[in-house]
Amino acid sequence: MSRRARPAFAIGRNLFLRLLATHLLASAGVLVIAILITADRIDTAWAIILSFAVLGGLIVALTAVITRGVTYPLDRIHGEIERATGGTVAIGSQPGESRALVTAVNRLAGDLAGRVDELRAETALREQVLSSMDEAVLLAEGADVVYANPAARDLFEISDLRTLPPVVPIPEDPLPVTKEFSLHHPTYREVRCTSARVADGKILVVAQDVTEAKRTERVRRDFVANASHELKTPVAGILATAETLQDAMTHDPNAAARFAETLTKEATRLSNLVQDLLSLARLEQTLRVPEPVDLSAIVERVAAEMRPDAAGKKIDLQEEVETSVVVSGGPEDLTVLVRNLLDNAIRYTPEGGKVTVTLRRGAGRADLVVRDTGIGIPARDVPRIFERFYRVDKARSRVTGGTGLGLSIVRHVAENHGGAVTAQSELGAGSTFTVTLPLTG
Repeated sequence: MSRRARPAFAIGRNLFLRLLATHLLASAGVLVIAILITADRIDTAWAIILSFAVLGGLIVALTAVITRGVTYPLDRIHGEIERATGGTVAIGSQPGESRALVTAVNRLAGDLAGRVDELRAETALREQVLSSMDEAVLLAEGADVVYANPAARDLFEISDLRTLPPVVPIPEDPLPVTKEFSLHHPTYREVRCTSARVADGKILVVAQDVTEAKRTERVRRDFVANASHELKTPVAGILATAETLQDAMTHDPNAAARFAETLTKEATRLSNLVQDLLSLARLEQTLRVPEPVDLSAIVERVAAEMRPDAAGKKIDLQEEVETSVVVSGGPEDLTVLVRNLLDNAIRYTPEGGKVTVTLRRGAGRADLVVRDTGIGIPARDVPRIFERFYRVDKARSRVTGGTGLGLSIVRHVAENHGGAVTAQSELGAGSTFTVTLPLTG
């Protein structure tokens, strides 16, 4: 059998042989003294004393040597083990039984070090996965948190998360429990949380911030309801006017022209609404391959097209356009953006007012600014004017013929082109809309 696989009984056998050698030496000493006594070479009394002295000395000396030879390497082994097998134990010139023990400990230390390295690698990988998750993950024992990933600390906005927040559901049985709740401080958030019992009675909690998902769901739900309502209104008007027109053509021909004008107006409103809905659907799809677009030319062309409408309301439409302002995008979409801003400004500016469109270069960007001296927007409504179908004054919007989608389209176009749109307004003092788009090159 090899030394690496040396059995445990070999250590005991070697130690037995050492102790046997000690007793043999002691016995030999006593035998020598007995021979001397028999040969009358030594006085009997002194011989007995000398025998005990020699025997005791031999036993003590040999026992000390054997004990030292066994305990010293064992002490070294103990010290190495106490250092958690950070290295290997040197074998050196040690007794056979100690050398076998050292070899076994070294082998055990190597296996243990390999397992520790594997465990550290698995722990690091698990931590990397959990740290990269958007969902908050908590592991708790009772109410005490034993692990929390960065997303959990961000969600609950607690840097040192030691106890489970009171809003987290605690499962009473092995079945998971799901709960939705809101966090109001310091930031409002809507959270969906699932808790389940795992090994050793610990609680695993997975929570997700669903604020944006809930908001999007509400926006889509409101959009469907508003779109249905907005489409129903002109359709109902067209049907009613058509029926009235049929009757007027028979009984009151003079009124037929008036009803026909109303019918045309409602049909135009319905056409504009459908067109805006189609534009929104197209803008929500992937942006077409961008190309260099001369935004200066678009602004000048759209302003020229809108000038008759402004003149009809005696509105002074002015342009301040720098030449050759080039951005990357789609010319059709950018034309819709400029037209909607100017149409919105002219529509909500009373007669005798003023609308100014400005285009200039900034630091790596193009700034398109449309100012008007119109009716303005209440401060509470400004953050919502870019929502679909949102109207500050629904009655006034329908009178002016607006669809409630113009500013929403402007926002989509700006964001699709890597830009943004902002609004500043004061009730009764007009509004200013600013679109920033990145320049090419």
